[in-house]
Amino acid sequence: MKKIKKFFKYFIIIGLGISFVVLSSVLYYGENKSINAFFKGFEDRTIHWRFQSRYKLASWFNKKHQSNILDRLVIVAIDDKAIAKYGGSFPFDRQVWADYLNYLNSLPERKKPQLVFFDIVFSDPSRNPTSDTNLIKAFQAYQGKLAIDFILELSQAAVNLNAEDPYFHKLVQRDALPYDSPYVQSMRIFEFPGSPPYEKVSHYTKQVLVLPSLIQSVDATGSANFFSDNASVYRFFPAVISSFYKKTSESNSLSDITNVYYPSIHLSLFLSLVNANISNVVWTPEGIRITNVVFQQSAREIFIPFIPRTRGYIGINYLAPSGKGEIKVVSLADIKKTSLPQDAILLTGMYSRSGTHDIWRSPVGEMYGIEHIAYALYTMYENRFLKYLPVWVEILYMVLLVMIVGVLAARGKLVSLTFGAMFSFLPFGIGLGGFFGDWSIITFLPFLNSVLVLLFGQIYVLITESKEKSFIRQTFSSYLNPKLVDLLIERPDILQLGGSEREITIFFSSIKNFHEITEGFSAPQIVEFLNRYFGFMGDMVIEANGTLDKYMGEMIMAFWGAPLDEPQHAFLACQTALAMLEKVKLFNEEQKKLGLKPVVVNIGLNTGKAVVGNVGSDKQKNYTAIGDSVNLASRIKGLNKFYHTQIIISEFTYAHVKDKVIVRELDLTRVKGKSEPVRVYELWDLK
Repeated sequence: MKKIKKFFKYFIIIGLGISFVVLSSVLYYGENKSINAFFKGFEDRTIHWRFQSRYKLASWFNKKHQSNILDRLVIVAIDDKAIAKYGGSFPFDRQVWADYLNYLNSLPERKKPQLVFFDIVFSDPSRNPTSDTNLIKAFQAYQGKLAIDFILELSQAAVNLNAEDPYFHKLVQRDALPYDSPYVQSMRIFEFPGSPPYEKVSHYTKQVLVLPSLIQSVDATGSANFFSDNASVYRFFPAVISSFYKKTSESNSLSDITNVYYPSIHLSLFLSLVNANISNVVWTPEGIRITNVVFQQSAREIFIPFIPRTRGYIGINYLAPSGKGEIKVVSLADIKKTSLPQDAILLTGMYSRSGTHDIWRSPVGEMYGIEHIAYALYTMYENRFLKYLPVWVEILYMVLLVMIVGVLAARGKLVSLTFGAMFSFLPFGIGLGGFFGDWSIITFLPFLNSVLVLLFGQIYVLITESKEKSFIRQTFSSYLNPKLVDLLIERPDILQLGGSEREITIFFSSIKNFHEITEGFSAPQIVEFLNRYFGFMGDMVIEANGTLDKYMGEMIMAFWGAPLDEPQHAFLACQTALAMLEKVKLFNEEQKKLGLKPVVVNIGLNTGKAVVGNVGSDKQKNYTAIGDSVNLASRIKGLNKFYHTQIIISEFTYAHVKDKVIVRELDLTRVKGKSEPVRVYELWDLK
């Protein structure tokens, strides 16, 4: 029978743990976007923590990157120094950029950059036509690779619409450029030739494009858009985006819409660096394939994976917070004084908080847009994409973990619960360890499921054990204080059903390591042990003029100040508690002789008003105390395990005995069931 009960306990706890995994997996991987976004938000926060922890650990161990591309990447910063030099505000006169390009073009061949990128949208003619002309000439004359980005926007009203919706048509016709616009036509050579699934691509209805005269001179262009995760941190960029344009007839009436696909600037820059173009790109459900590429001295196909279950998003692998030296930053004002690395890749963009809103949260802190682009290039060039386990492997991992924690929870021992708590936090260690190998291993759900099964298991064990011990508690509770019997003979009216409110000092004591001592005992052995223990301890209360209320399992409840008035009730309770610790030493000597473990006693004392009387029926009554003061004494006894003490008294008891005892103040704490905090003290000795 005992084995069946044990099996049933393990079955219930482990079964519920697996149920937690199934339910949480449905919510996390399911189609309900609002629910799975809630859970994924927590998972994303663990990813941010992993990015930050990986950087800190790498910094502590002085671990440097082993990368070629980071040694060549240079951010040419439009910082406060550059803004001060070139007119005090941004945007600059375009002559600045013409001079910048002309300077780079004048460098010896071996010192020229491999690529110069402008994270600046030259969308309209400026107020200075001469500067515009000089910038166009500089672009046309430049002998190396040039790149520039553009911006796509989505009308807020179109967020949840698809292309078939009539209102979507109206928004495109209202906000988009005409497809036959020179701006759009100049970019046709950069259009993505494939046709990705509509639901796997982000769609835009508004465009801020680059002057056609400049686009004609660049080697790469793309959208500067990137995306945040469910915790509003930007760490993804799209491989390909869709831009909707309106069509116009000769009468200039709005007739229809069309869309084309463009690469993101991140992908477009990478294509330029590996000497590929958009025609080499093939869309697959798992990621982008770039075919027929000669890269790092070998002909190959490059694969760029998508983040699973996203709309064609590519993850960025961030190494360090902004400005921590992983990427070289040079002020535009100092570009002519700077020695550039061979085959440098110059990323020209805003790097001033006063001059831009181009600052976005990354997993390692706020970061300028140009830095996000730099780390995106690093991720692709060095193949440092985060890797993800298949869904079935993640679910199996969670099931195995909750089974282990469930077994530990079912055992109910303090050591088992400690290991169970350790296993509950194990996903954080596995997640961080995997991150050093660029593995993004699910962390939040395994942790959540493990904690839930541990809590449920502990509650279930406590409930079942309390039922098993009810017979012992009822038996010991039937013993009455002999003084109470004497009082009944003298004044039976005191012990009628009901009671009166009195100020008393309530005493609770228990054996802290009871389960450890009695592990493996039979029921008769437990009774024998308790009889010996109560034989040592119970009489001490009576000898000190206290009322021995009841035995509850291994716990003793007593009080002073009733039924007989006792002015020194608080002091007698403290005196008895200290004497009990001395008595425990004698009891433990007997334990040692019997080859048993010594007991450790926890005691809690509280003084206050309580209803004291004979509670029960006419046939069976028990003289006891009830009320908030009694509950508080019980809770205070339980605090010993948190403060690693043996006797704790409340501030209300201390007020009565402060001139007679030696204490150590512990804390101002809020115990369960009390809204106001209570100051507690450790009782050391009598003065």
